Amino acid sequence: MRVCYALLILTFWMITSAVQAADVRSFDFRGIKMGMALEDVMELVGGDHTIKRDTKYGFVKGHELTLKEEDDSGSANLLVVFDAQGQAYQINSTQYINERRNLRRLFEVIFEKYGLDPATEKGKIIEDSSTRENRKWVQDICSCAEMIIDTEVLRSQERTRITVVIVDTDIREENDKANRTRYLDLEAARVQELKGGEGVKL
Repeated sequence: MRVCYALLILTFWMITSAVQAADVRSFDFRGIKMGMALEDVMELVGGDHTIKRDTKYGFVKGHELTLKEEDDSGSANLLVVFDAQGQAYQINSTQYINERRNLRRLFEVIFEKYGLDPATEKGKIIEDSSTRENRKWVQDICSCAEMIIDTEVLRSQERTRITVVIVDTDIREENDKANRTRYLDLEAARVQELKGGEGVKL
């Protein structure tokens, strides 16, 4: 079975009773769920693991797992972002299909699979046809989650791009706060050490 075609189908058929539950932790993409451990995700999909470190102090700020696949039908990129403890909080899935697709029809399929109703959901569709065909859906599911669906026909290349992003903003914000606290603590300790130097007047 073609890898990219399979990834595309999996994106559209993401198991999500979901949006009504207003919690991205109920979403499931290729077996990956929000809050899942890095080791478990690596066991599921493989991919390349990168540790994200603070540039000044070198402490671990987070992790990223990337997976790239390609076949005759196109290419697919998967990015899973984790907090410092290795807890998943963001999934980015992008596919390029080697042919033009009708974006309105793609959106209908995506909305149906995710259970989204553009007439009633708290979100908006952005369209751009001046330089390209582009339809984008931005959805704040709740204060704990957000979702973006972005599709584009690349006219010069006769390709269609489909991107789906799901974020657990609670985990992301907690990680950002912990990283800021860690940095400020280390910075304060460094300044204190400088002040303690003999003969130094600050």
